[in-house]
Amino acid sequence: MKVTIVDEEKKKPFFLSPILCLLLGIVLCFFSNELIIFLFRILGLFVILYGFFPLFSYFKVKKEWKMVDNSLLRDAVGSFLGGILLVFLSNFFASAIQVVTGIWLFFIGLSKLSSAMYWKNSKSSLFYSELLLMVLFFILGFYTIFFENVVFVFIGALLIVSSILELIQEIFKK
Repeated sequence: MKVTIVDEEKKKPFFLSPILCLLLGIVLCFFSNELIIFLFRILGLFVILYGFFPLFSYFKVKKEWKMVDNSLLRDAVGSFLGGILLVFLSNFFASAIQVVTGIWLFFIGLSKLSSAMYWKNSKSSLFYSELLLMVLFFILGFYTIFFENVVFVFIGALLIVSSILELIQEIFKK
């Protein structure tokens, strides 16, 4: 006995996820620094809002129990100051992330240079590939430090390509 299952309802194409990934990829590719600054400002606002909880608790304890808990006041003030620093120094933090990422890529390039020298001494053909990778990592490191964060641009490009492929699959799916 043969059983066949007939799927009478065709699945409708789902475009929301690829479109959101495409938008995120475009933002990461072309506006990565602005996105990082925005995220630090939002984080700063959340830290400031968190500071209201210990502040309200401080006044509640002071009013109801007629005692002072300075740790609550200290937490509230620290949260307010930390949040204000995150909001106003968001450009600095975005630049710091960019510089640290660039230095990290530069050190990977130095590691590739060390590997290239090892392969050169052993007369291997891997010398040229390691040398090419070293130059690539140096270029990416300097580009990241002085222009744009290459890691976010790369992730954005991957998101754009994958979402376009997913949209094409959804359109031509039978």
